[in-house]
Amino acid sequence: MPMVILDDFIIRKGYGIFNIDEFIAAMLSTNSVDEGYAALQDSHHDLNHDNFAGVEADAVKLAARQGIGGLTPQDIQIINLGEGRTPQGAWHQAFQKAVNAGAPIINEAISKTNEINRQRAAAESVPFREIPLAFQKDMGNYVAVQAWRQPVLGPKNGQTHNAQGALITQYVSAITGKAEAYARPYAAGLQALRSEKYPTLKLEASDEISPRILHGNSIYLKDHKLRNRFAMTVQNIKHQYPTLPPDTLKEMAYKALTQMPEFNKFAGISHSDGLQYGIHSEEAMGNRVAEQQNITASSKNNAKMFIHPEIQAKTYWRNIQGAADHYFHNGPPKEAIEDFKRLHGWDEETTRRIYREAAEMEGKGVKRKFATTVMNHEMNDGTPPSWATEAGAVLPSGMGVPSPVDEKPPEEKPPSMFDFPSPTGQPSGMQGTVAPKTPIQEATEQPLPYPIRPDPPEPDRNAHTQSAAPVPVASPPPPPPQMQPRPPQPPASIPIPQNRPQPPMQPLNAYPSTAPAVQNTGRGFLDNLMTRLGYAYESLFPSFGKADMSNEEALTEMLENVQLEIAKKEVVQTIFTKSSQSISSVADVSMIANKMSRPNSDIVSIYHSRGDWENVAKTFGMTHKEVQMVKVIFNE
Repeated sequence: MPMVILDDFIIRKGYGIFNIDEFIAAMLSTNSVDEGYAALQDSHHDLNHDNFAGVEADAVKLAARQGIGGLTPQDIQIINLGEGRTPQGAWHQAFQKAVNAGAPIINEAISKTNEINRQRAAAESVPFREIPLAFQKDMGNYVAVQAWRQPVLGPKNGQTHNAQGALITQYVSAITGKAEAYARPYAAGLQALRSEKYPTLKLEASDEISPRILHGNSIYLKDHKLRNRFAMTVQNIKHQYPTLPPDTLKEMAYKALTQMPEFNKFAGISHSDGLQYGIHSEEAMGNRVAEQQNITASSKNNAKMFIHPEIQAKTYWRNIQGAADHYFHNGPPKEAIEDFKRLHGWDEETTRRIYREAAEMEGKGVKRKFATTVMNHEMNDGTPPSWATEAGAVLPSGMGVPSPVDEKPPEEKPPSMFDFPSPTGQPSGMQGTVAPKTPIQEATEQPLPYPIRPDPPEPDRNAHTQSAAPVPVASPPPPPPQMQPRPPQPPASIPIPQNRPQPPMQPLNAYPSTAPAVQNTGRGFLDNLMTRLGYAYESLFPSFGKADMSNEEALTEMLENVQLEIAKKEVVQTIFTKSSQSISSVADVSMIANKMSRPNSDIVSIYHSRGDWENVAKTFGMTHKEVQMVKVIFNE
């Protein structure tokens, strides 16, 4: 199980906290690292703040990361800018708003810590010292109580109070003896609350509070290695450019520091990425839980639970070892084909396909790949086999989640794009509601800028061959009137000549609107549509001209292709749209379903749906953008 560090800023025995401008100036004015730190001996940055305490800074961080209390990314951006870089009052207002959101979390964590410490003290027969709650309401705002605002220094040795019984609020460095971090004695309670809420994740909470939130213009040097690297980075600029003016050197030294990977972690929030909004929100943590669930589900021990126990006892299963992928390429043995047919209900072709897919799966471990392939196949319908359920197998995230669509009462079927107006003015099959025109319908009803050349008149028959006139062949019945689009009306200013022996040249896309009777293929509607769009658009409609498709099926595929091309341009490119995702992969479907907070069945149904995507989105209670995302991601 991977460890998720929710508080990744852990301070050790440091060398000091300094104002970043003073640090750069001291290093540029001296010739060695030791001389530079000697110049900073009396410049240690005081942790005390005029308006806020360290516990209030922790409340801000917790609220920002969870994105609660009405906080917005703009509020966090103001806080990250720093107290002196925002309009008057803006920083304090945003900071207090975040304090109000995070204070109840800390009070709850303190109560939980007291409960843990009380039980531990009783078990060890030692005195118990209660940690006072950190916040109380004052004129509508949460403020830190005096016990937490008072700077009480102490070593970091596991004790919450000093010898006089005062609550320790600041930890001192074992090297310098000066305060280097704010105390967080409620870390045990905070971690316990997180573990109760997310039991499948291993979470850790730091026992210290970063000073860089309240002191945004500071830099913290936590160990000897970091102390030397920061100092030498600044002094190297001086050695490389000895003739540059001091102000230019300071700018270059600052830029060099910001390019160090450690700088972002140990510089004040005004000079780093600062507080991150929403990274521990309900949605983000839900995604972590789902990712952990998928990792567990795809493990070899879990995936093999989807293989029937009788098969696991067979020799051909036990002999699968290492990464001998040639085992799969040889195909299943006859005994395996019979066992999978009897126990899993698969035919021979399905069993052979499972072996081929296992051979093509990336990674090592023949048993893992084979078991994962079996699991994916068994979970295609969203229901695990009975033996997997009895064994306690973990399902991939999203399996078994009820669809919100199923919970809705049946609704009236939305108008179809193929319901053309009937002679009475109502769409066929609908009463009282006219279906909105699709873009293709509107295109077919627009008059063309050029007249379409009419069919040539039938030539007069030769009087001397009347007796040889062929018997007329019955013409096929005309198509239903509701399937015929309204013929375009030519512009009044350009009359259409009826009989011309030599008509002038026509545009390339101007073809006869209908085929001669003897050549009628029954696809007059689609031919007419392609005439209006221009046959240069055929690349968008690969289904056009297929004899085994009806007009409705062909037009449905045309509309699907057009909407897909539009979606590819409108959907924001992400790691999911750029990488190859397969609708036949349970893992891929589960990952996308989890990201969109939908059951797997919805993702599969949306992928196979056809028609107007706006109507599809309404049917599933989703946005049009979400439907576009599913279609683009799984566009195979």
